Amino acid sequence: DDIDNNCNDIIDEAGDDGTVWYMDGDVDGFGDPLTTILACEVPDGYLATGTDCDDSDATINPDGTEICNEIDDDCDDEIDEDVKLTFYADTDLDSYGDLDSTTLACSSPSGYVDNASDCDDTDASRSPAASELCDEIDNNCNEIVDEDPIDGTAYYSDSDIDGFGDSGDEVTACSLPAGFTTDDSDCDDTDAAIYPGAIETCNGIDDDCDDEIDEGATDFQTYYLDFDGDGFGTDATTSFECTPSEGYVDNFTDCDDTDAAVYPDATEICNEIDDDCDEAIDEDVTTEYYADTDDDSFGDPDSITLACSLPTGHVTNPDDCDDSTATINPDALEYCDEVDNDCDTEIDEDDAEDGVIWYTDLDGDTYGDILPTVMACNQPDGFTDNPLDCDDTDPDIWPDAPELCDEKDNDCDEEVDEGAESFFYRDNDEDGFGDDTDSEEGCEPSEGFVIAGGDCDDTDDFIHPDGDEICDDVDNDCDDEIDEAESTAGTAPECVGTDCAGILIDRPDATDGTYWLGGALAPYADECDFDMPLETVPDFVSEVQPIFNTRCTGGCHNGATPSAGLDLNVSGYDDLVGIPSTQVPSMNLVEPDSASESYLWYKIKGTHELVGGSGVQMPATGDIGPNDQQIIENWINGGVPE
Repeated sequence: DDIDNNCNDIIDEAGDDGTVWYMDGDVDGFGDPLTTILACEVPDGYLATGTDCDDSDATINPDGTEICNEIDDDCDDEIDEDVKLTFYADTDLDSYGDLDSTTLACSSPSGYVDNASDCDDTDASRSPAASELCDEIDNNCNEIVDEDPIDGTAYYSDSDIDGFGDSGDEVTACSLPAGFTTDDSDCDDTDAAIYPGAIETCNGIDDDCDDEIDEGATDFQTYYLDFDGDGFGTDATTSFECTPSEGYVDNFTDCDDTDAAVYPDATEICNEIDDDCDEAIDEDVTTEYYADTDDDSFGDPDSITLACSLPTGHVTNPDDCDDSTATINPDALEYCDEVDNDCDTEIDEDDAEDGVIWYTDLDGDTYGDILPTVMACNQPDGFTDNPLDCDDTDPDIWPDAPELCDEKDNDCDEEVDEGAESFFYRDNDEDGFGDDTDSEEGCEPSEGFVIAGGDCDDTDDFIHPDGDEICDDVDNDCDDEIDEAESTAGTAPECVGTDCAGILIDRPDATDGTYWLGGALAPYADECDFDMPLETVPDFVSEVQPIFNTRCTGGCHNGATPSAGLDLNVSGYDDLVGIPSTQVPSMNLVEPDSASESYLWYKIKGTHELVGGSGVQMPATGDIGPNDQQIIENWINGGVPE
């Protein structure tokens, strides 16, 4: 406490509450447990720990390294632990120890060595230092028996197995090893053909190992003198050697050994010499020259001369197509003369000097547009020599074309539709023919007007220029004749007389108006059969079908193969109504409510050609009369009831 408590003039000496400190005499950081002092603070030379087992040696302390010295260097109460060496017993004293007999020590004890290499520690003649002998014992302890023994025989490697060994590859052994021989005279142990006594050949090798090459070779070759040094000789002078002497070669194919430029495979040149010794002169090197008979500098391809230089009267090109005429050649001008003047295999082509200018005629009206044009000797398709068309896309437009009502300048006079108007006639009864006394002029008809006139009664649609003349005391066809013999109603005799005269009469049993007589009397002539009133629509089954059954016979529209597939004798209704005609596909055979649009109506009246039909009137027998025609017409106009 920094006070002299016991009055001895010393402060804090070895106080009862002081600390024990340990002397570190060898200054190794560890104190001596046997040398201590009690003090309040650590004195010089002391430490707080006292674990040193030898405070006189700084190398001995708890952190010291144990070494083999019979001292406890690390103060762990053990001496030389883990640092002693293993030594092996050497019973036969040959300096090699026994692996199975060991001891631990810091140095070699007597009778021990530091190795375990002895393979027999009872026999001093067996050790790694011993020499191997041919005794079937491992004398040198390398686990191999009788290898390279000092009392063995020398053997030599025979790699090529020719019975002769390589003196540079020797082994000593107690017996002959595989691949070895006792002979060491082989001069090349990699080649079985080379050994002492082998046959010498021309190969640049010492085959028989006598230090000489190719001497006495059995395969000498014949060589030939090459006088001109071109690599090819002749058989005039020869030598027999393994390799040719200077000036000799292995062939005699030169055809001229005095000229180095002449030899096989030499380049043939045009010199009248066989340069390449193939017995042909100047082959494939001469030039083809062509006769120029007409002297126009172009040759005849069919007249060829082979030569080294240009012969007189010849040229180098074969381009003349007529060597008899100097004006015909590739440089000549083409003319329209049906001759190939310029030899281009074309005659009178478009660039002919005297060719004609042709103008494109797109619309084919023989008048063309000024552009585009072509030059040609003959008129090409689609061209014309007239460039005056004012519209080459329309064939109706060209100079002097008829002017049409089409709002176009058809004749190229810069006027439209002039002089093209037509007359149209009023058609009150809508039968397609108008009244000549009521007309108008223009390009298009007004409503109620038609192009055809000539109607002599424009109040009755059965009376017009195409009307059928019948015995009714009326000019039905507007030809200024009444009931004329050509009438479709019959012949003149049947249209006259008092009974059955074909005039309109009243029948005694009539109930609703006027009846009329069918003109074809047969088969009605005897009874003067009158037919139905105009206002009545005929019945198909009872009135129309019987007409087909009795009229359409003879193999046309009946039987196994009816014409156009139309069999009217079975049931004509389904095969007629709404069915297109095969002759005029644009018309139906029967169009309800309109006889004039029904092809059957035209066919039975014999006017079918007017609408583009063909063939004869139907029926072909011609025995249908106007009465039957009228029944069919009324049936159609009445809506074709079934």
